[in-house]
Amino acid sequence: MKSTESANEANPWLAMAGSLKDSPLFDEWKAAVEEYRRQCDVRDGVELDRPYPKPEGRMLAAICEADFQLNEMYTRHEINEVLGGSVRSFLPTVNGEVVCGCFDPSDKMNPHAPEEILFGEPYPTPVIDKAATTVFEMGQRGEDIPVFLKRGSNQWEYIGRYLCIGLTRDARVVRRKSEESPDRRPFVGILRFERVGSHLSPLRG
Repeated sequence: MKSTESANEANPWLAMAGSLKDSPLFDEWKAAVEEYRRQCDVRDGVELDRPYPKPEGRMLAAICEADFQLNEMYTRHEINEVLGGSVRSFLPTVNGEVVCGCFDPSDKMNPHAPEEILFGEPYPTPVIDKAATTVFEMGQRGEDIPVFLKRGSNQWEYIGRYLCIGLTRDARVVRRKSEESPDRRPFVGILRFERVGSHLSPLRG
């Protein structure tokens, strides 16, 4: 009993957990929250996931060369319009396949992006873990993806096509990388990418 009380004192929100599940207003409250989030998406110029057929192989490369210019800036909405997938995920997927990488290269997220991407949380994140596994498996098949780096609020620079060449969740490697990136919040895995194709984008400092 003491542990529950101490937990509630540390986080007063825990005392409310489950208190609304039997309320006749629960569904209405949930709908209001979802509508508010939708309005925030509209305000920020983004949309929710939309079903798109996934471009494959040379078609994806051709789409990227036709619709995205190296070192040009795009919003997540503009990326979504062409490739589909989530406007929030760092590895948007369509029909179970990753369509691009959208990486934040800040010290708090991925200080060595795009070659090294830190992913996951210290709690279960099945969607993130699945996307990481999928992009690695795609890399093993020789399937590269277009990559964008965040340069500002909803400003993403297209830097070319990258192949995922590695994935590890080894605790020893994660611990060492955590020590190298003290500003980064906890993570559980590391992806490694390498540039491919004839068009190589110079990275900005």
